This record gives sequence, structure tokens and C-alpha cells, in this order.
Amino acid sequence: MKPDAKYFLWVVLEEIARHSPTIKGFEWTGEETLDEIEQEVGYEVLAAPPGADDSLSVTEWFEILSTGGKPVRSRHLEVTRTTSDGETKYTAAEYVGDQTLGYVVRESIRMRLAADRAKAYASKTLKKLIEDADKDTPLADVLADLTNSGGTLDSQQQGTPGAELKLKDQPIQTAVTAPFSWQAVSPPTAASTGIPDPVQQGISPIPELPVPRGGQGAGPEFMQTFCETLAEGEVGVAFSYDHTAVYVGRVTSRDTVEPKQFDSGIDALLSNRSFQRHRRIETNKFLQAWLSEFQIRRGYRWDGVVQGVSP
Repeated sequence: MKPDAKYFLWVVLEEIARHSPTIKGFEWTGEETLDEIEQEVGYEVLAAPPGADDSLSVTEWFEILSTGGKPVRSRHLEVTRTTSDGETKYTAAEYVGDQTLGYVVRESIRMRLAADRAKAYASKTLKKLIEDADKDTPLADVLADLTNSGGTLDSQQQGTPGAELKLKDQPIQTAVTAPFSWQAVSPPTAASTGIPDPVQQGISPIPELPVPRGGQGAGPEFMQTFCETLAEGEVGVAFSYDHTAVYVGRVTSRDTVEPKQFDSGIDALLSNRSFQRHRRIETNKFLQAWLSEFQIRRGYRWDGVVQGVSP
């Protein structure tokens, strides 16, 4: 992000059961200038083509960038021209990647509501089933014939060759993991995407842990729940790193680490590049929070740069 660039953020405050928010796109007659549109909404909506300025009208802007009247993708907007009964209109729909913003918002709310229902089902139903069962009974037996949505498996549908069950109708996956620790001691091997993943944050991968297709496994919530919160024999519930799955687990054993082994492990962790990167991120967050509080208390804004931190 560039300090002199303009950025914007959509905040959707609609969250009503069985209701999808609607986001109305821009509509222009074509006479509006880019500058007038920006003044009205408070941010740069349409970027002027190279060599032009914000005095361009929407019609002029469209004629420069469109090929044969086809829609024009400009940063986050796709602008379409339609003519009906001699009247021309320009309609702009906002996009996030290849999807419209409205679709992305609806999917986000749908996934969040689904995650809440899954967490409630896991906490109120599955956790109790496991706690009521004998501690030596495998979870695969305790949760046998149960689906992700809480129903029972359809034996006929499950036996149909080539049939792919919907996620809600699939059986609950169970696994017994090998011993694991919170901190990963090996550097990440995947190329950086700009978005830190669990391993980049120093979280150990757990190979046996079931992971949704395209999703990620254990994250900070999982590790804190099963490494720090629960005692041996207790049952806990935690989201996956990206909240696409809910894990219900029982701690079967816990190992203690000898002081010398702990010291060598900490040394390896502190020298890990992913941990060092995460430490810098957390330090910068702390400095930003401190500076904001300082400015509020002093009643003025300081635009200087923090060069370093003294011990």
C-alpha cells in the first residue's frame, strides 16, 4: 500500500436472518465528470486514462477505454453502456476479483452464519456425546453414522457408484493425531502470498488433522484450546484457522519437555524467519496503537516516523 494512494472500504452492517443484503451499483447519464463523481462519494471511483485528467465526462471516459461498446473494467468497477428509447445510461457494478461485490458480501455472511451454526452444533451436541462416552471409546465409534449437518447417513445414497454427497450429508471425519506442539521449528516452504498462513505464524502443521477442501487446519484458536486450555481427558471445540471447519477433540495425552530441550527448542524458534517476521508485525501493531493513544491524549496529530525502540 502506498502512503499517497487512495483506498476505500465497504462496511456492510446488514446481518438479518434469511436476508441477503443488496448493493446498488452506480448509474450515470454520461454527462458527469470523473471529478464530480469523486467529490460526491469521497474517493476515486473511475481512474482517468493516461494523459487525461478528472475533467473527463463518463461518456468521454467510456469512449476512450471501451472497444466496440463492450463493458470496461476499471480497478473495481465494470461499466456498461445501454441505450433504450434514445436514452443512454452507464451502469457500474463493483467487482472483487471475478465476482461482484454483492455476491462476495452475501457469501461472506452466509459462511459466517453457517460457521456459527456449526460451532453451536459441535459445542452443544457433539461435545456432549463424546463426554458421555467412555474415555477409551474411539471418536470414530462415538460419532459413527452422523453427518456434518446433524442427520444420519443415508446408506442407499452413500452406496450409489459415482455419487458425490453434499458437504452437509457427508459423515463427520475423525482422526487420531500424532503428538504435536504449538510452535513450528522449520521455516515455511510455500511461497509467500502476502497473507500469513499457520506455518508462517509459527504454528506446527498436524498431518492427520482433517482439512476442508481448499481450507486450512489448526490455527491459534485450535492450538490455545488443545495445548493450553484443556487438561488430559477433557473435550474442546475450536475453529480451524480460516473458520471453514469446526474441530471437536479430546486430549488423550500430554508430554512435558525437559528444561534443556525447551531451551534448544526456543533457540530454534527465535531463529526461525517466520517467527521473526511475525514478531516485527506484532511490534509494529503495538507501536501504531501506542502512537494513536499518544495523539489522542495530546490532542494533536504527529506525522513523524518511529526510527526505533529503545530498551
